[in-house]
Amino acid sequence: MINSQYFLLLKTGQAEIRGYKELHEQHKELITPIVEITRGRKNHKKTFERTGVEYNFSAIEKFIKDHCTSGGKFFVDITKAESLSSLKTKELRDHAEGYKKWVTYFSSLKHEHINAFPIMQINPPEDQDPEDYISDVCGQFDSLSEISKCIGYRAFPKIDSSFDYDLYILKERIESYVANGGIFYVILDYDYIRPGTGDLYSLEVVKVLDVIHELVSCVTPVLISTSFPSSVTDIGDMGHGEFSEEETVLHSAVSKLAHNKFNVLYGDYGSIHPIRNDDVIAANGWRPRIDYPFGGERIFYYREGRQYTGKGPEKIYTTTYSHHYAMVAQSVSKDRRFLADQNAQDENSWGVKQILEAAKRRVPGASPSFWISVRFNIHIQQQLRRLSLYP
Repeated sequence: MINSQYFLLLKTGQAEIRGYKELHEQHKELITPIVEITRGRKNHKKTFERTGVEYNFSAIEKFIKDHCTSGGKFFVDITKAESLSSLKTKELRDHAEGYKKWVTYFSSLKHEHINAFPIMQINPPEDQDPEDYISDVCGQFDSLSEISKCIGYRAFPKIDSSFDYDLYILKERIESYVANGGIFYVILDYDYIRPGTGDLYSLEVVKVLDVIHELVSCVTPVLISTSFPSSVTDIGDMGHGEFSEEETVLHSAVSKLAHNKFNVLYGDYGSIHPIRNDDVIAANGWRPRIDYPFGGERIFYYREGRQYTGKGPEKIYTTTYSHHYAMVAQSVSKDRRFLADQNAQDENSWGVKQILEAAKRRVPGASPSFWISVRFNIHIQQQLRRLSLYP
């Protein structure tokens, strides 16, 4: 049912939303987003006082409706990250009555968008009785299987080595579901993997896939990860650097090792680090930086600090963020890796256009969030080309 070979974990932060909105419709049709619903942006104080609603959750729903349904296929999940949660998202993950609130919410979404597919929620209280746990998980599966021909189960093997228990208790249900035409996706989320570790992680992933295959071989596995660091200087120089998009290395290695058991589908975070640090950046200031994903497998960046006089409380900045974004954009646009890259010539690339505009000193945005959107947008296009989904 889902022919796309590119699963994009789409966390609904402002940078991701902007970058995804700006994709050409032809690109969106080739992607299977896994939309992770978060709390949304914090409402203005006056809005909160008037409505009592702290976060703009409705804006997330509108984004899904306007921009994630164009390809006709997308998964929906609810964030587990405490920093991105709200009372609304926590309510949707409540385990009571077989995750009834999540099933009801998804059923309503499915009614509006027939090609929406659910990710199962697993969120038991610490003291839950084992029989109640089984009842909630199986009850959720039964409810979702009645309304959706595809179901996803998102596992985090690095932090939850016992997720296979869920597959064990659902084994007969999954086998019956698949035998009757359904597709059950097991999404292995390895979140951040450091550049240079893909081959090492592949050995661990294959062991996990062996366990899954022995338990329930009829599932369809998807492997997702990201290698974009929380700080580029952890793996590169202060002014410029280059590193591998290790998620592609990991998937390639796993595909070769597991080919006799599974066709492992590819997914990633869109070159976004799993843990957001926007508030820290805003509080401490930042060095303007532009990243350029190229060739579908690597990223290079240029970065420079603002000039200033004085020290400590006497420090006065003498240059603007916009000035330095223009400078690093010029460095990117003149780099041989950019000039030789096919995507840099693509007239449909919003991200490339922003770099070229900034290089002409017409800087379209002077915040880290804006340039994360640019990287995100370009990364997606590069992966579509690498996977031969887009010429």
